[in-house]
Amino acid sequence: NCFLYTETSLEKILHEAKKLEPDFVIIDSIQTLQSQLIESSPGTVSQIRECSNEIIKYAKENNVPIMLDDGIEFLTKYIVENKINTVLEIGTAIGYSAIMMALANPNLTVTTIERDEKRYLEALKNIKKLNLENRITLIFNDALDVNIEGKYDLIFIDAAKAQSIKFFEKFERNLNPGGVI
Repeated sequence: NCFLYTETSLEKILHEAKKLEPDFVIIDSIQTLQSQLIESSPGTVSQIRECSNEIIKYAKENNVPIMLDDGIEFLTKYIVENKINTVLEIGTAIGYSAIMMALANPNLTVTTIERDEKRYLEALKNIKKLNLENRITLIFNDALDVNIEGKYDLIFIDAAKAQSIKFFEKFERNLNPGGVI
């Protein structure tokens, strides 16, 4: 089944999504959305920030782990200060950290891997909502089963901690000289 809803009010869209409980929601053109909570035009920084806050709220309500403020602040500051342009992220969850990294540096691209289908679909929705699908590539698979060819300035392992050594050994060949895992 497919439900089309032509609406620009964030509150009305979220109300319908909660009522219908779809597997995923696609919001076309986040620049046209407007939240009644903010007195600014659609597509402004404050509107995008509100969308990020909605992602955090969703994560809390659905027990999806995302990075805390201090961790994400450290990571985004590191990206800016070290001119990181390419990131491989192991463990997407709902896309929060990939989105925050991409917003920290307008030249940054992220390849991120998630094995949980529900989280993968939520991440797709969140990345699309912020119009970042051209800078964040999301792969649905177990990271240990994926072969990545690219090279990255930063490899961020944020998946099953018991598998960290295996992830490190598998993906260290994808690190650019001078890069950091």
